[in-house]
Amino acid sequence: MKQMTLKNILSNLDVVAVNGNQYTIIKTVVTKAEKVKDYTLFFNLKRQKDFRLLRFNWSNVIVTDVPCIGANLSSAATIVRVSDISRAYWDFVQYYRSLFNIPVIGITGTCGKTTTTEMVKTIISKNLRMHSTYDGNNAWYLSLPYLLGIDDRTQAVVFEMGVGGPGQLSYICKHYQPQVGVLLNIGTYHLLGCKTQENYIKAKAELLEGLGYKGTLILNSDDKYTGEIDLKPFNGQVIYFGINNNAAFKARNIKCSDEGMKFTLVYKNKKYPAYVPGYGEHNVYNALAAIAAAHSIGIDPDDSIGHLASFQPVRQHMQLRPGINGCTIIDDTWNCTPPSMESALKVLKQLGDSKKTVAVLGYMPQLGTAGHREYERIGGIAAGVGMDLLITVGDEAKTIGIKALEAGLKKSKVQFCRSAEQLYKILSPLTGPNTLLLFKFPYKYRLSKNPAYREFMTKIFADVPFRDT
Repeated sequence: MKQMTLKNILSNLDVVAVNGNQYTIIKTVVTKAEKVKDYTLFFNLKRQKDFRLLRFNWSNVIVTDVPCIGANLSSAATIVRVSDISRAYWDFVQYYRSLFNIPVIGITGTCGKTTTTEMVKTIISKNLRMHSTYDGNNAWYLSLPYLLGIDDRTQAVVFEMGVGGPGQLSYICKHYQPQVGVLLNIGTYHLLGCKTQENYIKAKAELLEGLGYKGTLILNSDDKYTGEIDLKPFNGQVIYFGINNNAAFKARNIKCSDEGMKFTLVYKNKKYPAYVPGYGEHNVYNALAAIAAAHSIGIDPDDSIGHLASFQPVRQHMQLRPGINGCTIIDDTWNCTPPSMESALKVLKQLGDSKKTVAVLGYMPQLGTAGHREYERIGGIAAGVGMDLLITVGDEAKTIGIKALEAGLKKSKVQFCRSAEQLYKILSPLTGPNTLLLFKFPYKYRLSKNPAYREFMTKIFADVPFRDT
């Protein structure tokens, strides 16, 4: 955070009264009392009244609209009374963000957010000092800490923005105030929070409002649900990337090669040979979006392509790892959405030529009542891939195997299991140097709660002990 005095902040708030030192140094800002440390500005958004058991001292400042709060303080913290605590908080956010006239890129989508964010970071960091979200942590409640990570040294910012329900993207964008918004795709996901596919599309469309209906909006021209967003209110520039349909940034001649994807980027009738580490056509889409985002803040496609060649694929995102008995594992266990599972099966088919191919598929969270339909759809895709063995893990994913059988996959090629121990017993005798094994289930769900999980993963993954955190 950019260090400042309380007086600087107060000049931007609707202050009723101040009891204490207006020249207190502020080094961090929080909205939870238990997060308070020295030189902290605390916004009392929950309107707490009793702070006797919490640590407040002369270096802390409480901003509140709760009357008579001072009697409950254990020490001499500065108290700033405002007429409306919520408005005061957002006034502070707007003030702090206004201190920095730098490009801010916000990236959202059902899948590919973390990878694309890392691609953009790889490109931009070669030329600029940048700040970004970390390790795929994109929850709405991290918006303030990420915003405060911007300081006078920051030259560019890229933030990954998740959507778990209506209003969350708007909330995140109010903090970050991006000038460039990237919407990678819209699949079927987060229906527990959004309830319906239509509401999920609307939740993603909040990106337009988050950009203030201006700036630059980067969209996937091939994505079905993205095409349902009403762009009429948007007054900024809309830039498309894609493979099949018309797009400003278009990929042709896509080939799998040398632990990555080769393709030809076509931009303004000029062709650029390109390569991005990481398997799968979905990574070409991610690369196109990253190149478009970087171009929107002044980086030429030639430079972006050169920098992308040094991109390091994100862990547990289609990561190739050595496994038990010399097999090769495609570790795609970071999360599990229907679009990402479809992409993973395509990569298994792509890399599995002349190998024994095995897919271990599991639970897909956040699907709500649409879950059964999506499991059935994935089962049909799995049958089309034509793998040597399909293993489903857990009750929900069992539907994948049942549908694959109905779609023509032989009974000998489908197995169902419910535990790490059972899965290990199935896999152990089947693996060898010629085996390609896809793991596609979210590591933080289901199996990670099984006592045998860590031991199981340590046995299966031969390079290093598997970590589920």
